[in-house]
Amino acid sequence: MKINTTNITKTATLGTSRAGGSILDLPKELLQIVAENESDTEDAFLKSIALVFAINEAGFNGVEIKGEFPVCPNETKPIAPAEITHYFKKYLQESDAVLVSYLLTNFRKRGIIVPGFLVSDLMYFNQRNKIDPQLLSDVEGETGKWLRSINPDWANKSSISDSDENIWETGSPAIRKQWFKSLLKNDPNTARLILSESFSAENADMREFLVDALSQKINSDDQPFFESCLSDRSIKVRNAAYRALCFIPGSDISKACLNYLKKAIQIDEQRVMLIKKKKVIHFAFPGKPEKILLDAGVEETSNIKQLTDAVFIAGQIIGLTNPELISQTLGISEYELIQLLLSHENVDFLAPFAAMSATHFKNKKWAKALIESEKVLISSEMISFFSVYEKKELAQKLARSMQINELIDQFTDGEYTVIDPGVSEIIFNQLLEHPYNVDSPKIRELSLYLPVSITGMLESYKTEFTKLENHFWIKRLDEMLDIINLKKQLNSNNLLN
Repeated sequence: MKINTTNITKTATLGTSRAGGSILDLPKELLQIVAENESDTEDAFLKSIALVFAINEAGFNGVEIKGEFPVCPNETKPIAPAEITHYFKKYLQESDAVLVSYLLTNFRKRGIIVPGFLVSDLMYFNQRNKIDPQLLSDVEGETGKWLRSINPDWANKSSISDSDENIWETGSPAIRKQWFKSLLKNDPNTARLILSESFSAENADMREFLVDALSQKINSDDQPFFESCLSDRSIKVRNAAYRALCFIPGSDISKACLNYLKKAIQIDEQRVMLIKKKKVIHFAFPGKPEKILLDAGVEETSNIKQLTDAVFIAGQIIGLTNPELISQTLGISEYELIQLLLSHENVDFLAPFAAMSATHFKNKKWAKALIESEKVLISSEMISFFSVYEKKELAQKLARSMQINELIDQFTDGEYTVIDPGVSEIIFNQLLEHPYNVDSPKIRELSLYLPVSITGMLESYKTEFTKLENHFWIKRLDEMLDIINLKKQLNSNNLLN
């Protein structure tokens, strides 16, 4: 509750000598401090007004603190200069999450922190927008840590808030899955705790999802959990657990996969044009797969016309096995092996399983070869382990295979690395083809990654769309140009260097 300021107007009108009594309804401790420091009644009035405005600006009356009040430590890092602080304050006040995140990331790169007088505003902003915890910790300084220690609403908490718990308890299956994947990425320990507490109570579909999701962040400590899932009442969950165990080197199923492929795949040499030789791949049928492979969902009999059982079984097992281990077992390089698979007459069947293996085991050699072959659909997971520079070489193929939002995500790395001009044009051309699939915040964020050199092209398009009175694209291009020009201005004034 704020302090009533009626007496301020009364005293200012009558004068301090005629107003009489206590000038303002301040806590007695503060009145005592004023009395000890006043030179006269006029001075007391002015000091009291300053305290009232300070308390009201904070939004609450002074509270009693028991014990010693903690003192804010001195800052140990340089503070952001006033020139950039001006922009930062503006975007905080406007709740512009895109530009606040951009400037905070730049602060971290430069090793500077948010000025103390803006840290409380940043904390309020974080409550609404949820800044990355590590980024916030890097830029809040000692002032931020101090404020967290005295304000429960700002204190560091588990990544699960009350609202997050509600999502997990009452959200739809799709929302719960999305939330868990995000938690597993940002806080895997908490995600594993939730999984252990709620797994048995979930339905089969959710249990299968949880096993598959955890397998993407697998470590050797997860092996007992996956092995316990092998006795699950749902065959889908059991299959998912077997797939997960394939990722753990030395597991029984990993050994079974390699043993089978060693017998099933034969690499021979054929003479070409009498003097040259080339390697070719053949698939044999070494017999019925081990029970553990059948339990994992490997099917024995081909249901595809003109596809032999040998290829049918081997292809499935390739999808469960690490490409590096397959190559070592066969005594051939990873690059040679994937090229042989891609040249096989049944490549349309084999390629998706090779892509599954490349994705799960994050094998760049196989993934790149598959993408270049255009024999598979490219997923964001398939190139999630590529650097931005490696993706640049594949930009045209990615554009043909991916949705526009997925394409943008491949080149926006969270650190605002400038996108290559050629790639920028490819992305913009995709925007032109799918103008309604990307929302305004995404467009503004993308603009922070675009090179200044693309400005001329954007202005040319704006001129054309203005002639056509296409207000949708005029607005979009204005947004993009404003962001690029802002970044150019900040860079030209050495505010981001």
